[in-house]
Amino acid sequence: HAGDRLEAGFFRDRRLYRYAAIHAMSFGVNVIVGNWVVTLLEHHGHSKSVSSAAGSLTLLLGFFTRAGGGTLLRRADASRWVAASLVVGGAGIVVLALPLPIVALFVAAAVVGLAAGVPFAMAFTGAAADRPEAPGAAVGFVNAWASLVIVAGTPLVGLTFSLPGNGRIGFVVVGVLAALASLATPRYVATA
Repeated sequence: HAGDRLEAGFFRDRRLYRYAAIHAMSFGVNVIVGNWVVTLLEHHGHSKSVSSAAGSLTLLLGFFTRAGGGTLLRRADASRWVAASLVVGGAGIVVLALPLPIVALFVAAAVVGLAAGVPFAMAFTGAAADRPEAPGAAVGFVNAWASLVIVAGTPLVGLTFSLPGNGRIGFVVVGVLAALASLATPRYVATA
């Protein structure tokens, strides 16, 4: 909206931080995983083409569930669905770190991608509703936290490739953090 400004009150608004957490730990983490999953799978013996195909699912499939996440907001149990998507997505990221057959890793990559899109609508619709006087600034505030997670998290996960496990530690940590973000899922009340 024209004239929206980021005000000091945004930094004290706990609900905005909750929306930021679900967005950062879904979209932000998904970008981090998308940046490193091909390298992870290659380090563990899979070809570049197979690793790339599996890795593309982590980023591609969230496109389809973003709209579905918006449809979920009409349901009274929308918060539960969003929280579940964070847990399932986090579990999928952990599974990507395991030495499993490539078919299982493809399924995990698809699950990560699909789960990542679900919280998107709640994060932005909720932030805008929380700050009706400055909805654009609220959405920007929420999105900035995801950007920070991407900028800080991508090189940190990259560093874990120099540790034992060749990146697996980074994926496990990121997966656990994504799942824990489910605890921050705000109670969302659908409006008519």
